[in-house]
Amino acid sequence: MSRGIVVLHTNPIDGVAEVLRGRPGVTCVHLDEISKHWTIGEGHAPTDIAYPEPLLALFNDAYVINRVFDFNHCEAGRRLQAADLHGLWGYIALSALLERAHTLAHENGSRGVSRSLLPLNAQWFKLAGICNGIAFPAFEFGFGRVDPDLSRLTNALQKSLWSYFSWKTESSLNEEEKDWHRFYVDRPEGTPVVCIYHEGNIELQFPRGNVEVDRSLYQHIADGARQAFASEMGELLLYEREDAPPLFCAFSPYMANATRSASFGDTVMETLAA
Repeated sequence: MSRGIVVLHTNPIDGVAEVLRGRPGVTCVHLDEISKHWTIGEGHAPTDIAYPEPLLALFNDAYVINRVFDFNHCEAGRRLQAADLHGLWGYIALSALLERAHTLAHENGSRGVSRSLLPLNAQWFKLAGICNGIAFPAFEFGFGRVDPDLSRLTNALQKSLWSYFSWKTESSLNEEEKDWHRFYVDRPEGTPVVCIYHEGNIELQFPRGNVEVDRSLYQHIADGARQAFASEMGELLLYEREDAPPLFCAFSPYMANATRSASFGDTVMETLAA
């Protein structure tokens, strides 16, 4: 394939970077290699950038797998924090590179702004407007410190809006979410199915045992997710249930399940070469 592939990441052991690094045409770039070209918190502009031509050329017309989902655990984040700047300024600085891409696998932006990083209730709203043939979890909000009415939930679970794949017990609920704008869902019944997609290809995983599925429906859901969440690759969690449509729980751009698959890297490269 003549078009270059760039994996932009913040985690030194990013799963996608690990499975694609060293393959022909692939360049993996850590964010700190880019943020060294940012001047932060000096003068009138919160961030001033001066990218060298070779870096601009690397992103020009490339297929960019954007793995910058936050600025935690990297020098760029520490520099933004030291200047008392919101992470949005980092995404703005990145846009000068990412807008050069031919294809951007995940939308650039912060959690809640980027369509690739939406809270669960917003995911359900967006996908419901695109996909038919699936159901979505019942949920309740308790705004502020108001106790939510859980009477219509059969088996209520308090969840974080940002925790995509924890549905039997919640391990990512922080102190603020425990007591403020509390969010509850019905624990899903049935058999979980993870649908991994990259562009038009899907792979199904069955973490709790095989179950019969309508593969064409999962292809339809993946196509809808690709559009709704501005993501050329992603993972979907659904539950297959008897005598009921599949229950869509979440989309995730993190690809944690995909990168544990021995075939994922090969599949991505085959898709891009087609």
